Amino acid sequence: MKEQDKRIEDLDVMFAFIVNKFNILEGLLVHFFYNYGSEAKANIKLADLIMRLFRGPSLTKVQIPSERTINSYLLSTHRLSDTEMKVPDHYVASVYCELKSRDYNFSWQQASVIAFHMQNNES
Repeated sequence: MKEQDKRIEDLDVMFAFIVNKFNILEGLLVHFFYNYGSEAKANIKLADLIMRLFRGPSLTKVQIPSERTINSYLLSTHRLSDTEMKVPDHYVASVYCELKSRDYNFSWQQASVIAFHMQNNES
């Protein structure tokens, strides 16, 4: 119980700094989640700027293919510029967020390629 009390006390101290600039508060939150890693893992959306930007009802429900299929998408001959032209950002964001929620660590560009192939396979 002492550890939980310490966490509550740490949060209380952090929120006392709310009168300061937001980036300082954000730094304190990052520091808190760094010290208590399991909470950071459970709140992956808080740490990822892209997921914070696109979270909400604008995301489309997508079904992520197997890891083998994803790897074949990433090794394909399609150029990234081709994929960005044909895939709407909200669809790429949906794919990106779903990948992140399943503990994949793909960049936005890789998620764009995966979304391109997923969209073409749906058609």
